Amino acid sequence: MKQHITEEQHNQISQELRQKLREWMTKKNYPLYRDDQSLLTIGQMIEFLGNDWHFALHCGVYDGGDSIRPGIKHTELCNELWQAVKEVLEAK
Repeated sequence: MKQHITEEQHNQISQELRQKLREWMTKKNYPLYRDDQSLLTIGQMIEFLGNDWHFALHCGVYDGGDSIRPGIKHTELCNELWQAVKEVLEAK
């Protein structure tokens, strides 16, 4: 399972949003990676999104199968969380 965003995904956001992300990670004492990039993990993205992170994904009740909701497989969780993080960063 993919555990963190890729450099390519990180580079999709603007410098302004990268700065917001760096500030959040520094405040939380999370390490910054190569070239001051913050390659967020699944856990960090859930923390960033807060207690209602599952609403950011528009998830239903976990069905015990191989998906969180129809259309989202566990292997895609990291990508779906990253999409939600980007939306929250853009809204701030």
